[in-house]
Amino acid sequence: MLNDLEILEKRMQEPKIDFWIRQQEKEDRAKFRKCQSDLSIQIGKLRNARIEPLLPQLMSGEDDLKKGIDKLRREIAELDKIAEAIQAISNVINTLTSILAPFVPSPSK
Repeated sequence: MLNDLEILEKRMQEPKIDFWIRQQEKEDRAKFRKCQSDLSIQIGKLRNARIEPLLPQLMSGEDDLKKGIDKLRREIAELDKIAEAIQAISNVINTLTSILAPFVPSPSK
């Protein structure tokens, strides 16, 4: 459903739609823009509702993520340590993967 709403939102922003709406009466343009705005707000609420259950798990791994991100920043600053930078990236990805694993369905074969 979210994907369908996002597609609708993008279609409502297409240049041909914008061109058409600019040809309409002022009141109709205002109604259309209000609908666009309302749709965007509702899509945002739906996205937040989908993410909200993940927040406790993300917060529980926040310290590890911060440490990993800090290490990654240091390693990037010293580009001569490519192997360590790759390891830091890998650690951040592994931490995120372990946090999100219960919420991400495994791909079907």
